[in-house]
Amino acid sequence: MPAWAKSNGGPLTDTQIEDVTAYILTLNPVGTAPTPAPATPGPISLTTGLILLGVLAVFVVFGLVVYYRRA
Repeated sequence: MPAWAKSNGGPLTDTQIEDVTAYILTLNPVGTAPTPAPATPGPISLTTGLILLGVLAVFVVFGLVVYYRRA
């Protein structure tokens, strides 16, 4: 990024830089963004999904145990 001050090769004097800084500090901040609406729930509840995931994990572990016992 190029320098701003003339002493460092930039286009602005120290007074101009102070004027720009003072102007920026007088600006009102933009209002805060509105909070987003919460996500709508999916076709199944969180509890049902976790139960199904747990059952699937049990089947996978059981299948791996059976597979490796035969090997």
